[in-house]
Amino acid sequence: DDALAFYEAERTRLKDGDDFLPERARNYFNTAQLLLRKHERAKAADYLAKARSALLALQSQHPGHNDAARRAVLLGRACRSLGALKAEEGHRGEALNLFKEAVAALEPAAGSGEKDRGTRLECASAWYELGRRARSDGKTAAAVAALEKIPALLEAKAGGAELTHPERFLLARSRIEQGLAQRDGGA
Repeated sequence: DDALAFYEAERTRLKDGDDFLPERARNYFNTAQLLLRKHERAKAADYLAKARSALLALQSQHPGHNDAARRAVLLGRACRSLGALKAEEGHRGEALNLFKEAVAALEPAAGSGEKDRGTRLECASAWYELGRRARSDGKTAAAVAALEKIPALLEAKAGGAELTHPERFLLARSRIEQGLAQRDGGA
């Protein structure tokens, strides 16, 4: 609760002006993460939507900024989290679009040879959600195409580092989903 109070106090200071837009975007995202931990999903969704809007504005206003890659990763994380919340609420179409947006934002950073495991896992998770939802919608080819991206993201670890438990779990889940999608498609 102290952290939420801190972010709320900061938001009043960062309220106006585009000069504080990067800080406001991070504030919205961090507030949403704290609210998710408290299981306040509706409030978290509101803050994730605000973070997404602020980050999209930053992308359009400052496309070549030296923080553009970090902002793109934050945008991808916000879209993926918001997509998951929308999917839980039953808004499948909106969730699917958010997962596509997450992949579009995360893939350049994850594929750039960057050593950030968190970004790779976020991107792989977004591809997994896309593939899983495409399979449940009967779009077998789209599901297989999305799920095929995951091993390359997770197995291409720098320095031969062993996969973490969440990475191995996601990789196994993606292989199961891919097998189910191929079975559904008659392969």
